[in-house]
Amino acid sequence: KELANFESVILDKEKEDVFDQEDEKGNFKAKNFIRLTDGKYSLRINKPDGYYPIYVSKDLQNFSLTPKNNYEATYPITDKGVERVWKTSGKTFMEKVQNGEIFAKRENKRIVLYEKLRVSQVYTTHWVNKKYHSYHFGTKLLEKILGTKAFSFPKSINTIIDILKLTTRENDLVLDFFAGSGTTAHAVLELNKEDGGNRKFILCEQMEYIESVTKERIKKVIANNKVGSFNYCALAELNFQFVNQINTATTTIELKQIWETIKKDGFISYKINPKEIDESIKEFEELSLKDQKKFLMAVLDKNHLYVNYSEIEDKDYKISEEDKKLNKKFYSQK
Repeated sequence: KELANFESVILDKEKEDVFDQEDEKGNFKAKNFIRLTDGKYSLRINKPDGYYPIYVSKDLQNFSLTPKNNYEATYPITDKGVERVWKTSGKTFMEKVQNGEIFAKRENKRIVLYEKLRVSQVYTTHWVNKKYHSYHFGTKLLEKILGTKAFSFPKSINTIIDILKLTTRENDLVLDFFAGSGTTAHAVLELNKEDGGNRKFILCEQMEYIESVTKERIKKVIANNKVGSFNYCALAELNFQFVNQINTATTTIELKQIWETIKKDGFISYKINPKEIDESIKEFEELSLKDQKKFLMAVLDKNHLYVNYSEIEDKDYKISEEDKKLNKKFYSQK
């Protein structure tokens, strides 16, 4: 919490009208500085330390906790004469004064102190507003964009937009490591359009639907809104090429051929001794096709699914000069 905090925004549009006053810092609403809630616990008799005088200058512009010439003392006493307490200690009150968050008015010949409550709201644990409904604002929205039902349970775009409102500013970079249907990218584009921001996004996804769903959604949102752009890159495959081959194989013969290629060109888990597998090939053949695939997947070293950036100069990986240049630019390397 020392490194991050929520942005001061209102997610519920109906509450925006409450903040009907404005100063150089932005919109606020005025709230009596007397603690008027908490029942008996905000009464002087039960919390005597909260009952103290605040001295206010004649022009109502300056405040003090000690008596001063021509300053008038005011206490947390309501219009009905009930002795209550102030909202904070005297020290915190003066900090609010220094920050420009306190002002005074004279009402019915009495001085009334007000605190400026800024545009913000208490964020609840459960977001139950209908705009967060994933069917209406996730599934149906995606169907409308793509023209077909192509993804199960996409998030409501409003959920992501409001998360971005809470956690980002107009020039931030948003990283989504599990892109799914691309709701995050869509939300970034929509929020930029709404508030004039220049947020950027990086999405990562390993599933095949990125071609038909994620990428297509972003392209169509950009085309329809006539705003934004994006670059699409695929990681250079190492062991992942074998993952694809294993998944699409339909016979044991194919899987045995894939195993031979893995031994020659792939990265095998350090737990595996290829010689032992070759010696037990009859047992492998007796497995179901499903279990054969599962076994070969386990053989692969998952740390080498793709070519690491540090290896792009290795000639064995045949990385083109154009791709090297793009990678170096992405990582801000010369």
